[in-house]
Amino acid sequence: TLGMYGHQKVDQGTLLLLMELDVLLKDKPLDSKIMDFGAGSGVLGLQAQKLGFSQVNYSDAHSLACQSLALNLSRQEGPAVYWDYMLSTEMNKYNIIITNPPFHVGSKSDYHLGELWIEALLRVLSPQGEVILVANEFLKFDEMAKPYFRKVKKLTKSSGYCVWNLIL
Repeated sequence: TLGMYGHQKVDQGTLLLLMELDVLLKDKPLDSKIMDFGAGSGVLGLQAQKLGFSQVNYSDAHSLACQSLALNLSRQEGPAVYWDYMLSTEMNKYNIIITNPPFHVGSKSDYHLGELWIEALLRVLSPQGEVILVANEFLKFDEMAKPYFRKVKKLTKSSGYCVWNLIL
């Protein structure tokens, strides 16, 4: 969607996570509650749905992303719900959150967004939940996450991106 980061293509970090997602989710129960957090057009959550997960929700605070997401979801079979966590008064708890967090505000980098992102993840993650996160390696999400998560593990790395598993 025009006006969103990577509006003309899927970014490299998302592609890396998409390539790994089937392996990362293969042992998870298909009724796990999954949130595609900061979903953008929803490609990560849609992949989870294609893998057979039936409780996939989507969240994005960007109105253009929500429009793109709604269009993509309308093309899919089966139930799907999307909502903006910042406007929701109901805080669902998710077993698994998949995310490619932003670090730009407009065209400027804002590294404080990573800390805010982790705080937001903690509000919607179930007590034994986990996050599968892809980010630029230089953002040091592992260091930001260690105070809050019992286990922080780098799963894979490619082209300057890392996929992390964060477990409460």
